[in-house]
Amino acid sequence: MFKDALTVQVARQEFLAKGQVGQGLVAKEIERSWQRCLANGIDAESAQSYMLSKHEFGQRIEMNHLLLSHARPEMDTLNEQIAHTRSIVILTDAEGVILHSLGDSSFMTEAQRVALGPGSSWNERHRGTNAIGTALIEQSPMTVHGAEHYVAKHHVLSCSAVPIYGVQNDLIGTLDVSNDYLLPQQHTLALVKMAAQMIALLNICEAGDEIVAARTLPAAREQGYVDALLREHLDGAADRSEALWQVLCLELWAQRFV
Repeated sequence: MFKDALTVQVARQEFLAKGQVGQGLVAKEIERSWQRCLANGIDAESAQSYMLSKHEFGQRIEMNHLLLSHARPEMDTLNEQIAHTRSIVILTDAEGVILHSLGDSSFMTEAQRVALGPGSSWNERHRGTNAIGTALIEQSPMTVHGAEHYVAKHHVLSCSAVPIYGVQNDLIGTLDVSNDYLLPQQHTLALVKMAAQMIALLNICEAGDEIVAARTLPAAREQGYVDALLREHLDGAADRSEALWQVLCLELWAQRFV
C-alpha cells in the first residue's frame, strides 16, 4: 500500500530540515536512501541530470545486447498489460542507465520524456531516491511514489523497479514501470516482478547453465509437481538443456496466474 501522500510530504520536509525522520513515517528503504542522498550532497529541489554521449550509449547497447534481446518481448507484453494506465516501461543496465523504454508518455513534459529516455542515468547518485537507482543499491524490488522521491521535480512520478540477475547471480539491470503519481497502480510491482523473472530466466537458459536456472526460480524448488516434471522430462532426455528450458517455462507461465 502507498503511504499517505501528506504524511510523506511532511516526513520529507522534516528530514530536509533535521536530517532525520520520525519512525514509521516512510519505509526503511526510503529513509536509508534519503540518508545516502543527504550524505552525497544531492540537491533536493533539482538534482543534475546525467546523459550518456551517443558513443557511450552505443557501447552500453553493445555490452547489454543479450539482455536487450530477451527484454524487448517481455517489455512489449508488459506494456500491453498496463495499457491505458499512462505508464512507460523502462529497462536499465546495472548502473541505472536506460537502455530501452516504451509506453504512454503523454503525462510527462518534454524534459521528463528525455529524462526517462534511452541514455539517461537513474543511478541514485545522479537522481536521488528513485525506484531504479534505489532498487540497484538495495538489491530488492522497490516502489517509490510521489514525495518519496528525494528530488522534488520527480514527485510527479510513481515508479516500480525490480533488479534483474544474470547467470552468476550478478546484478545486470532493472525493469521499471513509471507512471503518473496521481494514478498509482496497486498491482504494477507484481507485474514487473514476473516480467523481470522471465528476462532473467531467458538470460540464464541462453547461457545453458541448468543448475543456476533451476535455483533461480524459487517455485521450482518449492512445488512438488515441478520436481515430478523434471524427473519425467530429464530422465534419458537427449537434450537436457532444451528439456529443462521447457519445464521452467511451464512453471513460470503457471506463476502468471497465481
